[in-house]
Amino acid sequence: MTSMLPFTPPIVKRLLGWRKGEPKNEQEEKWSEKAVKSLVKKLKKNGTLDELEKAITTQDAKTRCITIARSLDGRLQVGTQIVCIMV
Repeated sequence: MTSMLPFTPPIVKRLLGWRKGEPKNEQEEKWSEKAVKSLVKKLKKNGTLDELEKAITTQDAKTRCITIARSLDGRLQVGTQIVCIMV
């Protein structure tokens, strides 16, 4: 994966490594990187980023639940694109 953004933090690279499927084009790859960066930023605020990484890497159902703040209509905006969250 080649980063389209100026700097990609190591945590974002690790989380992108767990992505299912490959991006179809550069635009999709860039958008997914932005989405993960946005998620990391939100989870840093409430201190659950480590829990997310632990849950993903260990694939253990006994990890703590992670809540993601979202808008009133349930969608997440990343850049100019608005999507429904599917986790």
